Amino acid sequence: MAHWISTLEVVQVNRGLHYFGLKVPCTVRIIEPFADGEKIFIHGLPKADAKTFSVDLLTSLEDGADVCLHMSVLLERNTVVFSTRAEGEWSQEEEKPLSVASFEPEKPFLMELTASADGYDVAINNEHLDVIAYRVEASKATHILISGDLRLPGLHFPLNNLTHTNKISIPGNIQKSSVFTMTGRLSSNEDSFSINFQTGESSDSDITLHVNPRYNDGEVVRNCREGGQWGAEETSGDFPFDRIQDFSIMIVPRKDTYHVWVNGTKFTAFAHRMDMTKACVLNIEGGVRMDDISIDSPPESMPPGSGLEEIIFSSDWKIDKYNPPLPIELDITEATAGNIFCMSAVVTPGAERFHINYQADPSDTADVVFHYNPRFRAKQVILNTRDGGEWSSDEVRWNDFPFRDGARFEIIIHCNENGFHVSVNDEAPKTFLHRLSLSRAKFIVVKGDISVKRVIFM
Repeated sequence: MAHWISTLEVVQVNRGLHYFGLKVPCTVRIIEPFADGEKIFIHGLPKADAKTFSVDLLTSLEDGADVCLHMSVLLERNTVVFSTRAEGEWSQEEEKPLSVASFEPEKPFLMELTASADGYDVAINNEHLDVIAYRVEASKATHILISGDLRLPGLHFPLNNLTHTNKISIPGNIQKSSVFTMTGRLSSNEDSFSINFQTGESSDSDITLHVNPRYNDGEVVRNCREGGQWGAEETSGDFPFDRIQDFSIMIVPRKDTYHVWVNGTKFTAFAHRMDMTKACVLNIEGGVRMDDISIDSPPESMPPGSGLEEIIFSSDWKIDKYNPPLPIELDITEATAGNIFCMSAVVTPGAERFHINYQADPSDTADVVFHYNPRFRAKQVILNTRDGGEWSSDEVRWNDFPFRDGARFEIIIHCNENGFHVSVNDEAPKTFLHRLSLSRAKFIVVKGDISVKRVIFM
């Protein structure tokens, strides 16, 4: 496995601000000054017909604002063009050839931007490209804009602590079935903090959801604010926070309500009183220190090479579960051509194996229409079926084993009339042809050495 993938896996699980599944073009606010030593990681995937894409560090969102760094990737010429804009004037372009084909259609890459003492240090797939001298100070950058012919699986800002976490961008505004996850702790000598989904960055913006734990009162206030007026407070439920313990909060907007989990347990649902899709900022205020924030958008389409890239996923999934305990037993009634299963998970350190089975019933002896079984010691993925208690012959796949200890992964399984098509981490799918009738699969069962963050079935 390429060394840069190991770097990405570390970045994804380290502290900081993480975006997954961004829609392009996207603009994201840089919440901490991009000062000496700070980094931004861009996990991208050029489209099949990609010609160019660009990355810009902006000093504001106003027209004509200074551009600290403009970087344009020209795939056909295998070069990167750099420039800046100060006081309305663009600098002379610098074109840098790439020593290898760092950017290829349908192949993922990792771009690393570092604010160094000498300038913007640019690395691609862990290979140093160049240092671009400052013409506009990096610390003046307030937003990053990514546009062009690419998909954007991830954007990561590694930060040791998020003490100034207000005004976090929600690119494309809140969408149904996005997942917002925050971990942190109450600061010393403080007794409250708030999480707000806002329609803008100003202090008087409307708030579609306000979650306000009040430790002294032992209650969590939920509310909204429209036109400067607060609505009626909701305070029902136990108080799930502890002054000296870290907490984890997950918020999932759905069609009619926001669903809120605290420390892995469903806490409350807050019915929409306003149009949630107007919210474009996550604002965390008060006496709190945040360790990690992630914004995870639902998939829009199938991976490249599947022939199904234009499928737009509905947010009205048949099944949508968050942080489910293992084993997972999903009653899907009956598998049919067109079904899609998506899972986001993290491999347990020291893992030996896990499996995903499409099977006739939840029992350990059920017939298995499709058995997907990564084995970590052998670094192989075993595909098979079981009929009448007898396993058939194994199919062994993946010379390049796509799973790593402690690393997050995304898997999509699409079944059609011919077989099961499996994609891991946005790679082109691998196919397992049907051996048994698809209609015999009534359950999807997941077991093994992983921690599942989310499963979707449609």
